Amino acid sequence: MHLLTLLAEMPIPRDIPLPLPLSEQVLRGIVVPLFLLHIVFVNLMVGGAILTVVYEVLGFARKAPRFDRLAEKIAASVTVNKSMAVVLGVGPLLVVNLLYTLTFYASNSLTGHAWILIVPLVIVAFLLTYVHKYTWASCQGPTSKVVHILLGVAAMLLFLGIPFIFLANINLMQYPDRWYDVQGFFSSLTIGNGNVFFRYFHFLVASVAVTALFLCIWLTFGKNALHRLPEGFTISATRRHFYQVTFYLTMSQFLIGPILLLVLPHVGMSVYVVVPILFGAMLGLVLLWMLNAEIQADDTKIGRLWAPIFLLFTVIALSMGYGRQMYRDVALEDFQEAVEERTVAFRKEVELFNSALAATGGQAMDGEQLFKMICSSCHQVDLDKTAPSIKEIYQLHKDHPEQIVQWAMAPGKKRKQYGQMPSMSHIGKEKLDLIADYMLELGSGEKKLVVDESKWLRNLPREDVVSQAMAAPGNAQAGEMLFATQTCVSCHVSKDGKGTVGPVLSGVSKRLTKEKIVESILDPSAEIAKGYETWSVLTWEGIVHTGLIAKRDEAQGTITMRLPDGKEIELVEEDLDAMSQQTQSQMPNGVVDNITPEQLADLVAYLMQL
Repeated sequence: MHLLTLLAEMPIPRDIPLPLPLSEQVLRGIVVPLFLLHIVFVNLMVGGAILTVVYEVLGFARKAPRFDRLAEKIAASVTVNKSMAVVLGVGPLLVVNLLYTLTFYASNSLTGHAWILIVPLVIVAFLLTYVHKYTWASCQGPTSKVVHILLGVAAMLLFLGIPFIFLANINLMQYPDRWYDVQGFFSSLTIGNGNVFFRYFHFLVASVAVTALFLCIWLTFGKNALHRLPEGFTISATRRHFYQVTFYLTMSQFLIGPILLLVLPHVGMSVYVVVPILFGAMLGLVLLWMLNAEIQADDTKIGRLWAPIFLLFTVIALSMGYGRQMYRDVALEDFQEAVEERTVAFRKEVELFNSALAATGGQAMDGEQLFKMICSSCHQVDLDKTAPSIKEIYQLHKDHPEQIVQWAMAPGKKRKQYGQMPSMSHIGKEKLDLIADYMLELGSGEKKLVVDESKWLRNLPREDVVSQAMAAPGNAQAGEMLFATQTCVSCHVSKDGKGTVGPVLSGVSKRLTKEKIVESILDPSAEIAKGYETWSVLTWEGIVHTGLIAKRDEAQGTITMRLPDGKEIELVEEDLDAMSQQTQSQMPNGVVDNITPEQLADLVAYLMQL
């Protein structure tokens, strides 16, 4: 499946390295049944709140006490069902947290205040429900009855609002490529073609239909049915009434369902989604036939099909539930794969950096040592070389070292004259805090950077650098440390890894001589490896992307570009207004300017052993 969404705009975090308590297959197998157990009682809670208000208003408007008694009976069930909904909601919530940790919590954050308000809204709704239930007998006068009805309406509105927030959140987690467009709860409602509104309407109709079927069974079946049934109703008439409600609402789902299916973004569509939904729809036709047969039956025979109807309802719910679960998994497939790759790459970076630090003898390093080892190749005190100067950074982030750390962990790109800064998250926050504090001290003039630059590559003739590097034997262990500290690891993945924006370095000594490797490091644009040429494209939207062509699909007419930060985007060639190959490599010049020829030999020795 090809996504026309620009994956470059999709935030790709790394996963949390914690083991699951159960296998992923088991968790995926139980999430739908657990969720359906929970949602059934949510349906009964919401549908019960709606029908309570409807029948209480009917009783008041028509001066029909039997409807008021029916409403009171339904209200009594709502308080029980809401408690069951809360208890049974713990299981699916825990499973969702385990399977979709990153997307679920990200969507929670993006929906902001609305998500935080769920708990107080639930508390208020429950309290109103209890007040409404226990003041029924004392609110039978004209004025007090109106107040009582308004209490029921207030509780109903809260019960209607809470699932809407949940649905918006669950919908948002399916489309991580649109997270940057979200500015709070209301803007999240437009994500996914606004399908959350259709899903919500589908949910409301299902809630009332499920509640009507529940009331039909609860009030009219069993030995104590006559005691449960409110005065003024007969068993046959009650069954027929609630069967009719279920029938017409289920029929309306055949209009709402196809509309919802059509507005769902294609990103999550697959045969595994459509087949369960179509199967459920076919069973729905059988359900309608059974309901109609019950409605048409005479008073002595109505109710004979309640068990098959209940069973069919359950199978339809499971089928639809698995269809929706498959849509979610398909929609998140590319994102989950990208997260997995990002996590593997991050762990590799951490391993390399830790091994590099271990080579120092395990001694703790201060901010100055870390700065010299990691940052000084790009950041100078006064000069803007390939990155902003330390003095400029000081002016931007004075008294706020945490801003420097935040940027280093997840750098963006704001200035065209500089290349993309690689992420320094593998260094770790503790060490980045030391570096940030030192940079501000350096920028303020409180400290001076004392470095012997006389033997640095930037201060030596090119011929001397090459000859000295070629003559030195090189220490591969020291080179491994340089591979991490000079940020080579951010663009190259060694030892059978997958390349990001730089060529795969595994087996490089079989392709290039030592001299050729030295020259490629010193002048990366002199000869660019095949397949790693830099391209710039202009989209029809006026957006310029620069990176390498990772894949070209002639059958689909698409190209996949890998950007300097390692993210990939898929573009349709016909939608491009311009496309040109650049002569400049994505590897910046001077990336090793702050090391000596001997250290360059160490780095080359490490590369040649890969």
